[in-house]
Amino acid sequence: MKNTYIFTPEAKGYLIKGFVVGLILLAIGVALNWNVGAGGDHHHEHAATLRTHLIANIYSIVLYGFWIGVTALFFLSATTLALGGWHIQIQKVLLAIGGTLPFSILLLAVFFGLFNHDLFHWTHDLYDPNSPTYDAILASKRDYLNMGRFWAFAIALFLMVLTIYYLWHKNLNEMDVNPSVKLFDRSRAIAAGSIFVLAMLVNTFGSWDWAMSIQPHWYSTMFSWYLMASAAVGMFSVLFIIIFYLKRNEYLPHVNENHQHDVAKYMFAISIFWTYVWFSQFMLIWYANIPEETLYFTKRLNGYSIMFYASLVLNFILPFLALMKRDSKRKSNLVLVIAVLIIIGHWFDFFNMIVPELIAGGGGFNLISIGAFVALSSVFIYIALATLSRYKDLSSSTHPYIRESYGHHI
Repeated sequence: MKNTYIFTPEAKGYLIKGFVVGLILLAIGVALNWNVGAGGDHHHEHAATLRTHLIANIYSIVLYGFWIGVTALFFLSATTLALGGWHIQIQKVLLAIGGTLPFSILLLAVFFGLFNHDLFHWTHDLYDPNSPTYDAILASKRDYLNMGRFWAFAIALFLMVLTIYYLWHKNLNEMDVNPSVKLFDRSRAIAAGSIFVLAMLVNTFGSWDWAMSIQPHWYSTMFSWYLMASAAVGMFSVLFIIIFYLKRNEYLPHVNENHQHDVAKYMFAISIFWTYVWFSQFMLIWYANIPEETLYFTKRLNGYSIMFYASLVLNFILPFLALMKRDSKRKSNLVLVIAVLIIIGHWFDFFNMIVPELIAGGGGFNLISIGAFVALSSVFIYIALATLSRYKDLSSSTHPYIRESYGHHI
């Protein structure tokens, strides 16, 4: 029985090739858009320059990857705190997905440090009443929308996320080597703190600062949970694909169709929850028809309508119809296809959150978008699998609830 994942040269080769293909597509996209906005002011809020295309597209993908890692740690914490047993064999996969967080945090820090003027309109000279660019609405938010407060929160949130990842990594490694009740109790304490920090602090302030403040005149009280639900469905889809890959390579022999069924159930259920939040946000704003609220959707419907509706089709209609029946959740090949479509669909969703505000009127989706997604996805998967190979006991066979996981049946 294989119980330590070996990241083979063949698997590495495929991911490196994927990265190279992404870079080639990205380079072609750059060449095709070389003269876009030539001579324009690249610090302008909606300047459709090549610089803006690159920053907007890459940033939306990095943000998506960051939140997939966060939701992986959140789910690991939630199931541990609830004394769940079914997931024990795949908890290292969840932790490996969380292993991409240092990389995404590094990239986010680079964006915040070098490209904050390109991403955040409120960083410009808008608060001086004597300035011709004075914005009274944003000036009223100055106590929150300022770079000092922004960086203080970003550093604090990054450190919290990295600490949570480190504590989980340390705890599960120690459990593999020298299992004890003390370590099990500690894992529940880590889980309790993680749930609060990730849901109430990282998700709340991170979504406000790094996504919602890109459109600073607009806000929604549903946005934080909308963003996290979007990433969570993507995370469960990634989880299913990695489990499928490991099973095909003769790892996790005791993971059966019941475990895969449960992952597919989460893909289905959270797709419904995401749709509920998506519709509630859209319907209330549409019905009220208040200009400052409708601004968000008019920018996406005027220029990005295909992406807007494609997101709804890929993230709700297809998962709903394909995964509704019990039997469909137990067909690995079907769920695998839906998982790939969901990952793409929620990439579209994160694209819709970020890019239309930075590149108004359409044109933001092109080969740059596709190339960046392929290249960065290859890097994220490479890091996740490399992290997974660091765990000697892939299936956590020393965990006190492992028998419950072996006997899981639904």
